[in-house]
Amino acid sequence: MAHWRGVQKILEIRRPSRIQTTNDKDKKTMDKLPSPIGPSAQIPLLGGCRLRFAKALAAKVSPWALTKLFPRLVRELKHVPKTRNIKLEDTMRLFEQVGADVWDLFHTIPRDLLESLILGTVAFDNSRAHNRVTGLMKNGPGIYVLGLSIIGRDGQFLNGKELDLLILGLQTYIHGSSVLRGAKPAANRSVTEKAAVQLVARVDSTYGSGTPGCPRFICDDENEALAGHLLSSLQARRWAMFAADPTQTICSIQSPQYVGCSKDVGTRISAYELGHGKSALAGANKFFALTVNLLRYQGLFPKVHVVAAIRTWKAGQLSAAEMLVSALAGAYVTQDGFNLRDAGGNHDSQSDGTWDDHELYVFGAVDHFDKNIDWSMADLEKLQFVEDRLKAMDAGALQRAQDGCDAELEDTSAKVLQLQQHADDIIGVQLEQAKIIQALDEECRMWGGALKVVEGLQRLAPE
Repeated sequence: MAHWRGVQKILEIRRPSRIQTTNDKDKKTMDKLPSPIGPSAQIPLLGGCRLRFAKALAAKVSPWALTKLFPRLVRELKHVPKTRNIKLEDTMRLFEQVGADVWDLFHTIPRDLLESLILGTVAFDNSRAHNRVTGLMKNGPGIYVLGLSIIGRDGQFLNGKELDLLILGLQTYIHGSSVLRGAKPAANRSVTEKAAVQLVARVDSTYGSGTPGCPRFICDDENEALAGHLLSSLQARRWAMFAADPTQTICSIQSPQYVGCSKDVGTRISAYELGHGKSALAGANKFFALTVNLLRYQGLFPKVHVVAAIRTWKAGQLSAAEMLVSALAGAYVTQDGFNLRDAGGNHDSQSDGTWDDHELYVFGAVDHFDKNIDWSMADLEKLQFVEDRLKAMDAGALQRAQDGCDAELEDTSAKVLQLQQHADDIIGVQLEQAKIIQALDEECRMWGGALKVVEGLQRLAPE
């Protein structure tokens, strides 16, 4: 019922005089994907629901048709490892109910940006060389998504060898932070432990500054457990890249992503600027900050790409919007992103007068919502046409259709029986052939025995 209410909401919003499908120019093709669509060295993590979304996007299906994948997304979220702060109950409920707000918010996501969210290629698509993501204006309430690339690579991330170094650095950092939080005196630490502690100190001061003797990014047991999930996701990415590229030289265009929300996106994203002041990255997600610090420590220059994915236009939307984008982007650290807690914990409180400006922007200044609605409407009107035809059929017509189906079924059943008879005949022939082969084997064994007797008599005969 909630699903149909969402359909009705779209029917109410649409302007009848502007019904049209989105043309090929508006529906940009996913030219960065291999053919056939599947995991590659450039997009290593592409399976399950993410792969289904990618194929549907490549087939240029409407946003309404994409929502048919929501139940599968819920099933996958049920299997995502749960932690004290990542339970995903509200997110799964959001996708199960698909209320009118979710429909509206989903249809405001620009199509090209939705592709990037699903594939994890926000950084690559937002780079100056490619610039295929149409982000929304950042000065206002909404949801932003963040991706990583390496400077000088036109938006590409790491190759297999560099990813190996990142994994090694993270393993060492986890070990060093554990040593620092332990009770062992510094004088009693092993050479390996001292080296790990030294790495922690250097990494912590790469962007911003840490506290001597206290790990900056893994400061308790909970964070250490979550760091294990980050390590696992990087290892899964590395093995997928190696399977697709044994040379380990191809750089991926897919990177881990982080999703956040703010009452003012433009102000919030400044926390992710890679400055070298004491307070650099002080308000950023800890594991994102740890990752860029490790990359810089291993001699690379990371670049942060931040794009506004949804702009909200009324109070109470931020929570649902953040859950929606986080799930689509696979942004949790228990998946292959950086988010450390459930989305949806923030609430906005602008005055009604302020919301009018945001509504004018979403529905007037940009046309993503309008295009997506028209696109979905084309599919919904086809369904409405079929439903109207069914309603127009009288009882006699329905009975004739039923009779036709029954006759077709009867004919099909006869063909199945005929094929079964052929199968039985084949089995009979095979059994007969088996008997003949068995008789021939017996005859061969008999002649073989006779031959041995003859050879024995010959050896006994006098010269």
